[in-house]
Amino acid sequence: MEIDLNQFNIYPSYRAGQEKSIQGVIDTYEQIRSGEITSNVIELALPTGAGKTIVNRAAGKALLKIFPEISQIVYTTPLKSLVKQIESETKLGLPTVLGRSNYPCNVFEGLNASDCPYRSAALIRKKPLACRRCAYVQAKNEFKRSNFAVSTLDFLLYNRIDADVLIIDESSGLENKLLEHFAISLPNQVKLDDLVNSIHDWMISLQDEAAEYEEMLEGINFESTRA
Repeated sequence: MEIDLNQFNIYPSYRAGQEKSIQGVIDTYEQIRSGEITSNVIELALPTGAGKTIVNRAAGKALLKIFPEISQIVYTTPLKSLVKQIESETKLGLPTVLGRSNYPCNVFEGLNASDCPYRSAALIRKKPLACRRCAYVQAKNEFKRSNFAVSTLDFLLYNRIDADVLIIDESSGLENKLLEHFAISLPNQVKLDDLVNSIHDWMISLQDEAAEYEEMLEGINFESTRA
């Protein structure tokens, strides 16, 4: 489908090759929807400095315009630095969200949103008012409300985001990131040649550690039975 792609450009004009790349994505997506192409993957290879972010943004905006049945497009990447770069370029107008550990805690100095003790069901009702201004929660909610938003691949996987269209930038790191996400890391004390006994000993140590956290929570009046 031919459409005026200039309406999706944040700059006065596209660089050489950008408009052709965007139109190619649209045409291929149409072929996928019609069944002409059986693959659900569109691969676009662009050299460094070609303006991939501009191309990806314009392609996403165009798909939303042409296909109103698309409810959400997520622009994701294994690179946290790229998400931060997109966040800093306000002209792009794309909401961004990173993992919890990238946002400071408003209540406890030196902690981040990943350390928040109020995440458990037992403590959620005791959240102070300052938690309403949690930068992570605000970014996550804005991400969910938007029909076109940006996140790290880690956020996408851990939160099991189910988008209609995924735009994956820097996909060369995708395989390693997926392997990392679905791998299981065992501590050194777990021995493969004595798996059952060593895992049992590890579980005992985890129970002891949980008991220590419960004592810490009680010491600051959390009174939680689940550490």
